[in-house]
Amino acid sequence: MKSKGRFLELDALRGIAAIIVVIYHYTFRYIKLYPQEFDTYYKFPYGNLGVELFFILSGFVIFMSLQKVNSPFEFLTKRFIRLYPTYWIAMIFTFLVVSIFGLAGREVTMNEFLINTTMLQFGLQIPSVDGVYWSLFHELMFYFLMAAAFRFVRSKYLIVFSLIWLSISLGNHFYHITGINLLLNLEYTPLFLGGIYFYKLTVEEKSRINIILPLICYLVYFIIIDTNIDRIFTERLIVLGFFLMFYLNAFNALKFIALKPLIFLGNISYALYLVHQNLGYIILNKLYANFGNYQVLIFIPIVLSIIIAFFITEYLEKPIGKYLRKKNNRFLT
Repeated sequence: MKSKGRFLELDALRGIAAIIVVIYHYTFRYIKLYPQEFDTYYKFPYGNLGVELFFILSGFVIFMSLQKVNSPFEFLTKRFIRLYPTYWIAMIFTFLVVSIFGLAGREVTMNEFLINTTMLQFGLQIPSVDGVYWSLFHELMFYFLMAAAFRFVRSKYLIVFSLIWLSISLGNHFYHITGINLLLNLEYTPLFLGGIYFYKLTVEEKSRINIILPLICYLVYFIIIDTNIDRIFTERLIVLGFFLMFYLNAFNALKFIALKPLIFLGNISYALYLVHQNLGYIILNKLYANFGNYQVLIFIPIVLSIIIAFFITEYLEKPIGKYLRKKNNRFLT
């Protein structure tokens, strides 16, 4: 289902990815960092896999974006406009909140803050202003790879590029190829590439290769996933569910998921992802210190994070993005 050029089902999936990451951080992850005596049924240990869902979505959306540009420079410029302004706003906000209210073990120096502005701190092993920023480095590396292979991924040689990328990813799992794991996103290759072929399956043609490639991507993911042995079966099963949802979407069978609350969360998902974690931990620390360990209190930082994300998206991200796109279009013409 499309609305103003958007796939509403993908917006809904993006909303799901964002909210399960938020709940994961406010329950399972928070308890790990700041031990509290909570009932186990309130834990949400697999919400971190929302990032895997984000990466599949990214493969889909980025390949769609590649079809609308004429050069790697234009592609990277548009990605810069989409990613960095909101990131800088959220980073400044989080840095100020942590500096004012404190959050043990999560403060960064001014030099580290400045390095964070590049979005490269994860690769440089510099602490992030907020821990969730690690995934942005992988997004950035994916963009650079797509720009570098621009002519290949937009041509009939995409299949060759894809098989080579998957093979290197699989080889790295067994032989640990030094120096290129981060640059080529080898740990997450099957997810980004799966998203690319889900785009082709959804928008271009229901060919045999477009149907089979996501399955091959999942099989590679199944092999290379690196996680706790107690979680590995469940994590594989959940990610398989993500792939199945994209297959349903490709065959127009996921319309039921395009619900307004999920679409709303999808529209603010980037800002929500960026601002929720440290802000939420600070709020939860204060609430539990004053009112006791009642996990119903997690709804307070959830609602507040959503409100802040909406404000950033609606009143900062959209107008800034519109202004920069207008300037960029003049520059490119």
